[in-house]
Amino acid sequence: MQVSLAAGFRARLARIEAFFEPAGAPPVFDQLLDDLENIVIPDLSRFPGLGRLYLDAPPQSTEALMAVARLPRGADQLLRKYVHDDFVILYAALPDALHLISIRHHLESAFHP
Repeated sequence: MQVSLAAGFRARLARIEAFFEPAGAPPVFDQLLDDLENIVIPDLSRFPGLGRLYLDAPPQSTEALMAVARLPRGADQLLRKYVHDDFVILYAALPDALHLISIRHHLESAFHP
């Protein structure tokens, strides 16, 4: 299965790295990259339905509600979220491709572009 990393996913990874570097915890970011390559992407490629549907739990914040309102029709059946360690990954599982859309720390209230 083809896997793509959306620009928003790449931007969020850069922000995560920028957060952990000054905090003196670059190994956390390095471990995240290693896990993405060796665990998360292979698992989601093999089992694309592994994550829960994104809208199974209704958004709680105004920010998240506004983001959901901008989604195209039918996105509710394509968007899934997968929790890995302290991170939540938003992805779309299509029949022939897996698109990693965003990533956030589990304590953040919503996904950001």
